[in-house]
Amino acid sequence: MAVAEVDLGRALERLGRPAEALAHLHLGARALGEALTGLPAALAVAGTGLWGVLRYTALRCAQETGDAATAFEILEHSRSAQLMDWLGGRAALARAGSAAPADDAEEAARRAVLLARAALAEAQSRGERRALRAARERLDAALGAHHEAVGRRRLAQTGARGLGYTEPVSLAAVQAALAPHGALLVFAMEADGGVALVVTRDAARLVALGEGAAAAPLQAACEALADPARADAPELLEGVRRSILGPLGLTDEVQDLVVVTDGALARVPAPALFAPRRATLIGSATLWTLLAREDAPRGDRVLALGDPDTATGGRRPLASLPGTRAEAGAVGDVVLLGAEASEAGLRSALGGARWRAVHLACHGVVDEERPMQSALALSADEGNDGDLQAAELYGMHIPADLVVLSACESGRGRVYAGAGLVGLTSAFQIAGAPRVVCSLWKVDDQATRALMTHFYARWNPRDGAAPGLTVSEALAAAQAHVRAQPRWAHPYYWAAWVAWGRP
Repeated sequence: MAVAEVDLGRALERLGRPAEALAHLHLGARALGEALTGLPAALAVAGTGLWGVLRYTALRCAQETGDAATAFEILEHSRSAQLMDWLGGRAALARAGSAAPADDAEEAARRAVLLARAALAEAQSRGERRALRAARERLDAALGAHHEAVGRRRLAQTGARGLGYTEPVSLAAVQAALAPHGALLVFAMEADGGVALVVTRDAARLVALGEGAAAAPLQAACEALADPARADAPELLEGVRRSILGPLGLTDEVQDLVVVTDGALARVPAPALFAPRRATLIGSATLWTLLAREDAPRGDRVLALGDPDTATGGRRPLASLPGTRAEAGAVGDVVLLGAEASEAGLRSALGGARWRAVHLACHGVVDEERPMQSALALSADEGNDGDLQAAELYGMHIPADLVVLSACESGRGRVYAGAGLVGLTSAFQIAGAPRVVCSLWKVDDQATRALMTHFYARWNPRDGAAPGLTVSEALAAAQAHVRAQPRWAHPYYWAAWVAWGRP
């Protein structure tokens, strides 16, 4: 049904009947969302190509008709079908009980991954090209099998507890939830142009961000910022700011932004892009409203992990991070270092009371082709290889107000049409973190320590003299503090950090 409705909508658009086309595309969005609900992530993303066609056709029709409300609902259907199924299901599972432990098939798949990693390490040490290629293929197959086993368990678990399609939030409900000085920005970016939906308490409008040749400079600048150390990064960032902020037409009263990013724009750090306004990223407006209603008790202490032993385990050895020892010690009340900074050590520490924050200072290993195989590099232990993968987080519970991924490129992943960014950030939200702070590129050790120390001092003051700032406010203050140091004025040192989830 979904394909038929999309095809009919596209045909009606070509006939110059945008209102009728939009109605059929709306039906197609709901049908596709329901069809994909409950599928493991690796299968659900198979529908993202159709989502791309559907939403861009719908946005063109909505611009012609001025129907921002229907455009909003179609965009939210795409996010509800995938991201809300992956993330929102976590809230329902939490109400029904904790996530089910790994079953026999998943445990066997995990052991196969460990063996495949060990075989790859051995092949790397021998330097035999043919054996190395075979070992990598074996590891890829094992990782894929493990990911599917995790997805099958979660599908069976959600099905048993009656979880179904998550109905998207209405535009009116979002407007009612926004603060008077707040706005929701929903972006839909393509190589040949982009559209932003700007929502405030009393208005909603669609804004074109360039078409054809006019979009090329914006797209090129966003892609160029993937190398933030380049000398012209400040000029590139300012060019993107002008290309985005000019058409958005935000008034001075709008100071707090909730941003649903997309495409090449996902590579651009939102706090730097929208400064001096405060910006928080979110996967969908529906998720934002769900998180805003969560009322878990506030955590008390900070659990910090730093400088894991990454020279062992079934992976290529990674450089040590001695600076993260001082960083973890500066922000943590309970600190895991060296051999204790392992998967087993982290899981054990998470088994107690709720934490104010979980701070993970380590290497991030990003796989943009297979984002659920992206990992944090921890110390290996008796039962784990040390790579805490995004897929493994599906079965974990993170009882914390905030997770800080103080790891290089921890905020990167793969951007799917409709679903948005998938990787470590979304995985930690699946695991229960209502707020995640992460980085978009490789970060400087000393600048990061200064930024994190200042961030915690503003967000979670220990002297009790004054209440802390929100995450977005504290992050903006910390970035301004680092940027004010002459040696760290370049965006490379301070702009990588972004906040996801609740403010």
